Amino acid sequence: MKKLYVNGFMFGGYGMYMAFVKKLRFPPNVDWTANPYNGIGGKIESGESNIDAMIREFKEETGVETVPSDWTLFAVCENPQWVVFYFKAFNTMLLSKVKTQDEPIVIRPAIATLDTVKHLSFLLPLS
Repeated sequence: MKKLYVNGFMFGGYGMYMAFVKKLRFPPNVDWTANPYNGIGGKIESGESNIDAMIREFKEETGVETVPSDWTLFAVCENPQWVVFYFKAFNTMLLSKVKTQDEPIVIRPAIATLDTVKHLSFLLPLS
């Protein structure tokens, strides 16, 4: 069975800024130390919908409560082992409330992709 994940891009300032998580822990066989910044998300739990997982993961990682209407699914990427559902949200007020819970959360220009995980270089323009 494939592993299911969500990854969310919360934008503010007319899409100019985004909340990134600075990854401190990496999946097995993955080293993102050179490119540690990613969208906010995680695993979808058994019986959970992708949007419910996005809402839960965003709250767990940022402390900010969102609702389904805040998020729009814009891409799905998969391979034989996993599926990732990518969501976007545009809400400057919510973005201003983002706080670090576990791994550092930073607000950065959305175009600053030089030190983000590699897949963001093509996903950010899609969002």
